[in-house]
Amino acid sequence: MRAELSQIGGKNRMRVHLNFGAKSLAEQDQASLNQFITVAVAEKVSALQTAEFFTQRAGNAKSEDLMRFLANVKNRLPMDGDELIS
Repeated sequence: MRAELSQIGGKNRMRVHLNFGAKSLAEQDQASLNQFITVAVAEKVSALQTAEFFTQRAGNAKSEDLMRFLANVKNRLPMDGDELIS
């Protein structure tokens, strides 16, 4: 069974139900379908790059370094608005 595809700009294809959903959301956003898709792709690329950045940074982390850092935190009450809500 082959999924029904829709042409976008003559170059890219997506499933028809995604195309309808994207068009609807683009209209709600007062953007063209092309703008909506471009922003969606940019957000996804940014999220994946951010995840990769933190994965690489975490690979170099040592728990002893974190504990040494946390040992320097002053023992004081939280500022107004920063209290834990129970």
